Parts: sequence; C-alpha cells; structure tokens
Amino acid sequence: MKVSFAAIDRKNRAHIDFMRSSLMSCYRNEPYSAKEFPEARSTIGIFSEANFRDDYSYLMNIDGKYAGFFLMGRGAENTRWELGILLVLPEYQKRGLGTLALNKMESFVEKSDCRTIFSAPYSSRLIVNGIPAFRSDVLHFFTGRGYTVAKRAEGLYGLDSGCFNYDREEMARKISVNESKGYRVKHFLAGSEDYNSICLKVAALCEKENKDGWEKVFSGSSPKKEYSGITAILHDDALVGICAYGFEPSSSSIWGWGNQWGPLLVGSDHRSCGLGGGWLIASSLELMLEKGIRKIVLWTSVGEIPSRIYEKYGFRLRSPFYSIEKTDI
Repeated sequence: MKVSFAAIDRKNRAHIDFMRSSLMSCYRNEPYSAKEFPEARSTIGIFSEANFRDDYSYLMNIDGKYAGFFLMGRGAENTRWELGILLVLPEYQKRGLGTLALNKMESFVEKSDCRTIFSAPYSSRLIVNGIPAFRSDVLHFFTGRGYTVAKRAEGLYGLDSGCFNYDREEMARKISVNESKGYRVKHFLAGSEDYNSICLKVAALCEKENKDGWEKVFSGSSPKKEYSGITAILHDDALVGICAYGFEPSSSSIWGWGNQWGPLLVGSDHRSCGLGGGWLIASSLELMLEKGIRKIVLWTSVGEIPSRIYEKYGFRLRSPFYSIEKTDI
C-alpha cells in the first residue's frame, strides 16, 4: 500500500468535487443526513480561500486513488491552527490513514509559531460545529492521541411546528407593556428596500456587544451571509435587538436538519425586560411558521440559560457537538 499526500488546490474542480462527494458518502447513513450536498457549499466555508490566511490542507492517496483529505488552516483572527475536518473514505478506514494524516499535521504545527491544533464552534473553516456525540468513535480517535474535549458542548436544537408553544396571553401583556415604553417590532426580509440598511445596523450592534465576529456576517464581509430575514426590536428609531433566520435551508442544514434560526441578540442596555427571551423569539418563529416552514434548528451552548429559554418554546436538543484541542505539540 503506497500512501501519498497532495496539497489541496481550491481552484481545482476535481479536488472540490472529490471533497464534496466524499463528504456525502461518509454522512449518508448518519442521523439527519441530507440527500444531496447543495452546490452553494462549494463557494463558501471550507472551500473558500478567503477563509484561510494560512492553509495546510491535503488530499490522501492510496496507490494513486483518492482515499480522503484533511483541512487545516487559520484565519486572520487567530494564531492557532484550526482543524476543519479529517476524513477517510469508509473503504480505506482501519488502515492507519487517519493517524498518518494527524502525524503530518502535528509535524508541521510543531515547527510553526503556534503549536496548537483545535476545532472551534461556528467557524467558516468547519464542516459542522465540532464532533457530534453520535460519533463517539471519532472522539475516541482524538482523545487517544492526546487531544482534550471541551467540557462545554455546542448543541443542535430542533423545533417541529407542532411543538411550538408559549403563553400567548402572558406574551400579549408583556408586549403591551413594552410598547408603552416605546419599543416596537419590525420584520425585514432579504431583497426588500431596507434590508441592506438594517444589516449594517445589526453589524454595528454586534460589534458594540463584542459578539465574536458576528458583525462580519451582516456587514457582507463574510461569504456566509445566508439569512432570509431579520426581526428587529426598535426603540424610537434605534436598533436594540435582533433575531436572524433563513427561509431556505442554509449551509448549517446541509445534513437536512432544517431551516436555521438565530443568532438572537439584545443590546446590554435593554435586557431583562422580556424583549429577547419573549418578544423576539415569539415574533420571529411565528413568521417562519407562517411561511410554511415546519422544521427549525438553532445552535447554542448546551445547558446554559439561553438553551433553557428556547426549550420553553418547544426546541429540543438533537445532538451535542464537542470541540477538541491539543497544545504544546
């Protein structure tokens, strides 16, 4: 068995096609897997050179045939090396390819200016937000080679239309109180005349609240701008809270999980009065259901206060996802 590695060229259609097809072959039998891989995914996220300041990504070959690939790189926002995916096709597994690939990455990182490899939730260099709990074999692979698993898990939460529920009378009372204080809700849909202007205001709010790069999504400087609408809470003419969502399956739902809801954000000066945990959630979800959407998903930390609030509206945890890290390589 002759094993070799070839650097991935993101402008090479054969390389891109192999990665796309191999992803689907490996995830076809997984929970929530999709029937097809959207064409749009080939121009964003892991396949976009714009997301990599430094790139160390390779195809694996056995006897001249593609057997898998790994994606590792880092963006302008960090110095640590981020592992996007390490994938070996099923027919080539149990031959030590994963270990060879990981050794190659670690040998490279050991000589770099930062000797850390990690995976991060909500990254444009990841396929999904970490390693899903239902892939315990993958978790064991990394922990057996010195990687630690983050205690805090990110969760994929799902909401089916029939499970959506809340106390409408109590919500109406809270809305009336907030309206008397000058708050109001307005929906902005992609393609409308005022959508781009509200996106810029959302970006400014995210930056003000230090939301870890969220502003890039709404300012248009990120290739992952994929929301169909924004529900906003305004106080007079000032934007104080938002919730974004998609009417079409987004890259987060490439495995067929559903339409993405969130992020949700309320300015720190306007919290604890029922705007985010009540009005924004109810109004935005009502709109999505009115559009005929029946399955909605969100990503959030498992067991934290926000996830408990979402569960009150019918969201249920489908699978936790874990991040990994190895330092001092």
